[in-house]
Amino acid sequence: MTDTKIIHVNFKDENKPVLSTVVEDKKSWQQERCKHHGVIINEQYRQVTCKHCNCVVDAFDVLLSRCHDAEHVVREIGELMEKREELRKSVDELLKAEKNTKARLRSARTDLLFTENKMAQLKGEVG
Repeated sequence: MTDTKIIHVNFKDENKPVLSTVVEDKKSWQQERCKHHGVIINEQYRQVTCKHCNCVVDAFDVLLSRCHDAEHVVREIGELMEKREELRKSVDELLKAEKNTKARLRSARTDLLFTENKMAQLKGEVG
């Protein structure tokens, strides 16, 4: 087994490493949270800016977001069309059941009238 050696480096103030990159104009918390649903496209400067937070947005990100939204809409339309077909079948079945129920009701009324007529004949009410 090898022994692990830990090297501890102390930097004095004058020897601290300095980053050569500095971030300017950092996004505000509103710009970080904004979904950039509405954008303004500047054709002359080829720049896309959010209407809500005035942040410059990457055009590819906007295009990709719109594509995802379009895919979602297409999927939802397909699901709604399937649901519509199911509902149409259900309505057709209900109409058929209603028609059968009405026929059974007519038959039951006819049977009731025949039965009442026979009862009346037995009682001697009808000649």
